Amino acid sequence: MRSLLIMLMAPLMMPQAADSNKLTLEPVDYTLTATAKRRVDRQVKIIENEYRPTGETRSCLQIRQIRGTNPVSDTQIWFNMTGSKAYLNTTNGQCFGLAQWDRFTYQTTQTRTCNGDIITVLDNFGIRTGSCGLGEFAEYERIPKDERPK
Repeated sequence: MRSLLIMLMAPLMMPQAADSNKLTLEPVDYTLTATAKRRVDRQVKIIENEYRPTGETRSCLQIRQIRGTNPVSDTQIWFNMTGSKAYLNTTNGQCFGLAQWDRFTYQTTQTRTCNGDIITVLDNFGIRTGSCGLGEFAEYERIPKDERPK
């Protein structure tokens, strides 16, 4: 079996409070640059206004269905999928630099990425800044335009 090395350039996302559509950002241990903060804030606004949690979780996602990723903190990654679904992954520990550098790699021998897969954060020079394991994938669905907050 061949290993697949995938590098995803990521924008950002955060988890949601159970009783509202407000997202709660996990704190980072350092100050984000102004550019990274704007990117995170912009992504959070999109998620809060355009998505809602379904209450479902998955252990794995098919790689071919992932359109992009957006780290929202050092422990949370938003997975944009084909169609109207998206997933929020809360990692099993902190991935130092994930929200700041907005990119990571992972290696798999399968056609999917799963809970427990290890990701490695890369800075702008390709230097590894941290690693962590993926957690469960919490499902979100796109809110129809006529139901979105104005």
